[in-house]
Amino acid sequence: NYKGWNIRAAFAEEFGPCIRIRYVRQTGDGDPKIKEHEIEAILNANGTGWKEVEIQNTHRGPAGMLESALRDVTSSRRFQGDNGLQATLQIGILLVLETPAAAELEGRTKAIKEQESRDAMPEF
Repeated sequence: NYKGWNIRAAFAEEFGPCIRIRYVRQTGDGDPKIKEHEIEAILNANGTGWKEVEIQNTHRGPAGMLESALRDVTSSRRFQGDNGLQATLQIGILLVLETPAAAELEGRTKAIKEQESRDAMPEF
């Protein structure tokens, strides 16, 4: 906790510096939403050239329309920095900054867990 914020950082030795940082504002004033000036301050402290980018739907048809509507209702937004960092505002209260290495590591970890799950399945 730091000055009204809960900040968590993830480090992976093989990738060097911090690969993911999560910011959640503590609710001292009753409003947990991260304000626009706070988003800008966090982004600018972590690089330059931040631009908001469109979040692509992962589904098509009615499911894609529902996905878009939910994203609008939950205040989800994505940003891209000149330094390769990506930031995602989730539900308006959680801001996650991550390097491309974070996604790579997450993908590898998921693949390992899926393989372990397949290996643990009994054969009939």
